[in-house]
Amino acid sequence: MKTYRWTGTSNDEMIKGELKAVNIHYAKAMLNQQHIKILTIKRKYKFLQLSHTNKQSDFINLLKQISSLLKSGLPIFDAINIVSNTTNKRLKINAKKVHEKLNRGEKLSQAFENIADEISCQLISMGELTGKLELMLDYAVNIQSSHEQLIRQTKRALFYPAIVSLFACLVSMLLLKLVVPQFSALFLEQNVPLPLPTKIIISISNNLHYFLFPLMFVCIIIFLTLVNSKKLRTTIKKQLLNLMSKLPLTKPIVMSAELARLSIVLKITVDAGMPIVTAFKQSIELLTLHSLKTQLNQSLQRLTAGEKLADSFKASPALPMYFIELVEHGEKSGQLANMFKQLNEHYEQQLNSYLSRYHILLEPLIMLVLGLIVGGLMLSMYLPMFQMGHVL
Repeated sequence: MKTYRWTGTSNDEMIKGELKAVNIHYAKAMLNQQHIKILTIKRKYKFLQLSHTNKQSDFINLLKQISSLLKSGLPIFDAINIVSNTTNKRLKINAKKVHEKLNRGEKLSQAFENIADEISCQLISMGELTGKLELMLDYAVNIQSSHEQLIRQTKRALFYPAIVSLFACLVSMLLLKLVVPQFSALFLEQNVPLPLPTKIIISISNNLHYFLFPLMFVCIIIFLTLVNSKKLRTTIKKQLLNLMSKLPLTKPIVMSAELARLSIVLKITVDAGMPIVTAFKQSIELLTLHSLKTQLNQSLQRLTAGEKLADSFKASPALPMYFIELVEHGEKSGQLANMFKQLNEHYEQQLNSYLSRYHILLEPLIMLVLGLIVGGLMLSMYLPMFQMGHVL
């Protein structure tokens, strides 16, 4: 799908916006169906427009502000209008998009379709139908905040190893470029026989300029491609997550995060009064681990066929028995939402515990690897000097 920016008039009022369509002809047809007289329309190219990307935190902030204004007694149209005058650039862009759609007579849930995920739109739609829009917006905020927190925790856990690895690469490059050539010149002048490790390091140093710049160019191309291709980023994330779910060290972290996310979404949607089949379906969509989603979709088919939720969960081998037993108890006691809340708290605590252990184990391991890289380089340079001293 391509994105098009347009300006036009409707009821003698100048309006503008963006829409997604297969090509410009479909885009014009969509605007004509909304009785908008098109003045200009052109393709929006996303190359390196990082500042315009929507962040999860911006969407959460938008929902929070709208909910707060509605609670103060303002009509929805006035609330959106106030938010659209904010100084936050991304928040302003999203609020104006919603404002424009409300101006065209669309419902709030429809106005959020290109900004929010499906479960948030469904909660907003339920709020419009039941007259409890503020409450449903709060539920949507809770779901998105929980999702954002889990992502933040995972990023924080991976940040330190990434920085240390980058530092190790930079230090190695500097040693190869600045230090090794000096040793190489010394050995050549003294006509010293070189051991194999020293020969390899000197060879890499001498040929570094041949592959350093092509390597940097390839890295830049890969970075730019990832920045501008959301589909590719999503595919890579999924593959990495699936790989992590199979490794003994990272599997408990991935599963705890997924089960915590599943529990909080089910808790909020059940609390909101959403039918259990719909709630379960939307909860699965928010998960990121493909293997778990496949198993839960089988459970969803059994639930749709009339089985109880706990019984349908038994079709998913990835779900722990503790999870299934608490859900079963919740169904029997009529306290299903409370049980999901307990499960969410349990798996969030478990996730925090795993991440703490991960940091404790990873820090000395990274320092060991860094020491081996730098120490190995320096040792290979000093080996011929040791041999020279032995001869003398």
